[in-house]
Amino acid sequence: MHIFKAFWAGWHEGGEIRKALPEAPRLKPLEQSSLPFAGAQLPGLAASRVNGASVMEEAKRLEKLWTFSEEAAWEALAQFQKTNLNRYHGSITRDAGPKAKESKLSPYFRLGLLSMVDVWWQMDQSSEEARKWFRCCAWRDYAYWMLHYWPNLPEEPMRMAFRNMQWLRPADDPAVAAWKKGTTGFPLVDAGMRELKTTGYLQQNLRHTVGQFLVETLGVDWRVGEEWFHASLVDSDLAINAMMWQHQGLTGVSQWLIGIDCHPVRHARNADPRGDYVRYWVPELAELPMKYLHCPWEAPVEVLKNAGVKLGETYPERLVHDVDAQRA
Repeated sequence: MHIFKAFWAGWHEGGEIRKALPEAPRLKPLEQSSLPFAGAQLPGLAASRVNGASVMEEAKRLEKLWTFSEEAAWEALAQFQKTNLNRYHGSITRDAGPKAKESKLSPYFRLGLLSMVDVWWQMDQSSEEARKWFRCCAWRDYAYWMLHYWPNLPEEPMRMAFRNMQWLRPADDPAVAAWKKGTTGFPLVDAGMRELKTTGYLQQNLRHTVGQFLVETLGVDWRVGEEWFHASLVDSDLAINAMMWQHQGLTGVSQWLIGIDCHPVRHARNADPRGDYVRYWVPELAELPMKYLHCPWEAPVEVLKNAGVKLGETYPERLVHDVDAQRA
């Protein structure tokens, strides 16, 4: 049996889900000088590891993209139930683009602005889609279970045979820097990494796409990707991030990602069939015809010229020429 399926079955046999704890009485605010994230007052936390901005500047920038409050969290849940919950059928991991599923509630759960047990009791579970979403949410518990029994989950492969794995590229390789910046020369990968860096968020299927590219195409240790995502995500969670990257590195207890092909060109037909996503996040390619948008190196010189694209100058050359050969 698939390990998560066994976990899910046991999850239901553990008795009734507890009710949410009552709200805590109002706490006295901390003194400003004692805040652990004061930014300018703590040199070690003065700059973001993602873009080099000060912590306070980064917080202000993210405030324009996310509203982190309990009221906003419950509003986001209500909006999700009205608009995207009905999409939760079929595969969560494989479906991308128009078929992609996402609630964008993970930051609220991570920050404690939403309580999963509170949502469990307040949300209508009569539909198949709602039950599918709750099953997806149980992967959160699954990750915490893993971290409890494997406290070295973020650092050591769960499959011990991979402890001495030799990787093709080190963490300081220029290709890793290009991956982080979204300048790999593969438009779908670059779009995903730019969205992550800008918003702190990435839909699950795209997380697998950029992760598969780093590990299987570039031959980089999965822990390099884990560390970057941990610093970049607004829903950053030690257990969940470590579990997902263990699986992305094919060193985790479950091997369900082996059968998922996120080739940056082939997969783009499903993930971005109209090109809207790449055109938004990689605007330097916006004028390319759809035929060449996800593979600009195949465009004739005249087509590139008319689109204002000069490979190697306005947009980078691709890091590898044969993705399938690199992954073999």
